[in-house]
Amino acid sequence: MKLCASFLSFLMLVLLWGSGVSADPTAPVTIAPAPADQSNIWATLIKPVPENMAREEYIVSGEVDVFTYNDPPVPGEKVLRDDVETDYTTRIMIIRPPDPADFNGTVVVEWWNSTAGFDTAPAGDSSIGYFAREGIIYVGVTNSPTSIDYLADDCRLFGVLPPMCEGRYPELSMPEIGQAFEMVSQIVNLLRGDDPDNPLGDVHIKRLYHVGQSQQGGSIVTYANEFHDDQNDGYFVQAAGSSARSLSSGAPNFQQGEDGRMIRTDLDVPVIRAQTETDMSGVIARDSRQQDSSTFRYYEMAGTAHSTVHDGIEIVPGIFLENLCKFQMNTVADGPIFGSYLYNAMWRNMEWNSRWGLPMPHGELLLVEEGALALDEFDNSIDGIRLPAMEVPIATYGPNNEGKPVCGSEGAPPPPDCTSPLFAAIGNLACRLSGTVLPFDQETIDELYPRNKKYVAKVSGSGFHLMLRGFLLPEDFHELVDRAVDSGIGGTPWCGPGHEVALILPLVVVLRKIRRRRR
Repeated sequence: MKLCASFLSFLMLVLLWGSGVSADPTAPVTIAPAPADQSNIWATLIKPVPENMAREEYIVSGEVDVFTYNDPPVPGEKVLRDDVETDYTTRIMIIRPPDPADFNGTVVVEWWNSTAGFDTAPAGDSSIGYFAREGIIYVGVTNSPTSIDYLADDCRLFGVLPPMCEGRYPELSMPEIGQAFEMVSQIVNLLRGDDPDNPLGDVHIKRLYHVGQSQQGGSIVTYANEFHDDQNDGYFVQAAGSSARSLSSGAPNFQQGEDGRMIRTDLDVPVIRAQTETDMSGVIARDSRQQDSSTFRYYEMAGTAHSTVHDGIEIVPGIFLENLCKFQMNTVADGPIFGSYLYNAMWRNMEWNSRWGLPMPHGELLLVEEGALALDEFDNSIDGIRLPAMEVPIATYGPNNEGKPVCGSEGAPPPPDCTSPLFAAIGNLACRLSGTVLPFDQETIDELYPRNKKYVAKVSGSGFHLMLRGFLLPEDFHELVDRAVDSGIGGTPWCGPGHEVALILPLVVVLRKIRRRRR
């Protein structure tokens, strides 16, 4: 009898081992610092890390379960797969205050984007300055086989240029996209736990949020819908249309308009989904809009572009990303429609909701007429969450740009108005996802804003109203008004530094309104 029981116990262990039960979201991982060489340890396109933040990179390995759906898929009914590899080795990047005393208790985990074929950091690009100001720890995670292969292949841009990280990442491996979900859960469990190998040490994490953009925004949708647990305190889906990432390669996925493509609005943590105008101009017919709930907010940001890249990004020495586009670029990070300001305020709103239960503000949707975005007299979009640059325009801001024609192709102009065939692919992608800036002619500018004082007053009043609504932070408001003062619009700046104007003009606006009411 004891022998039989022992045999059954042994058989059960074998079955459990084979079923992958040991690979769960809380399974331990191995972690070690990456090599000391700092070449290409950061995502290729990102704003320089603020000087007051430390930067560390680690190699993480573990084993996970991978899931699929039955066909047709049903939300919440994922099925374990036993036909795919489960081991992975990836990298994470941590940016944090050097002094633990400056940590505010919040960690943001970004699922790095892989659309370009390598890691990019859209949320980091947009808000790393805000994270530094607030004392937030930022963690970027490589979560795609595409980026893993790029790194393991020595970071050869386009697969042909010389290696930028030769021999640095030979051990990285992630053969299946579906590994990402439990992989990130295991990393979160490590960061929040008391394992002696925890790279954050003994700092106490009070809140941990996930963020992803574009296809990795779809990853956040699937993760929140199917893998949410009490280790996670909020989700931010940036510029992801109505997409949801497949549970694994070849797995059935939800069709356009089905509930499984939308992020859950019944979670007990704050959830934000923010769409840029670039996204809305292409996916309106796909019904990406969702109703707000007590913890969920859906936003559409007028004039903003999908791209978050900064000016001055060198593809190779002497070749800059903005040189590949036919028109002046408009990006979330570098404007002139600074969607990063809106993102920063949304992060603050999520924080306040998570910490004190304060409701996040509701946002107005872009106006749609006959299936397309409605445009005003300047061919700019109408309604939506509007930055002062949209309320007080000096240009037409289109949702899409385009790459320059390929040099040598039929009808192509000579350099620099064309681009090398080598860079055409990345130019077409980066430019298409960037907005277009078509500046007004000087006569129109002079008619709209004959004096700098008038222009700054309008910018300041619009920004102050946006700040009162909860979509602009005071620090970004002051920076925005500084730009208006120094813009040269309306002639010589009429007074001192912009932050002084930012303090004076809103007060004048309020006093005028009070006086009118008394009349």
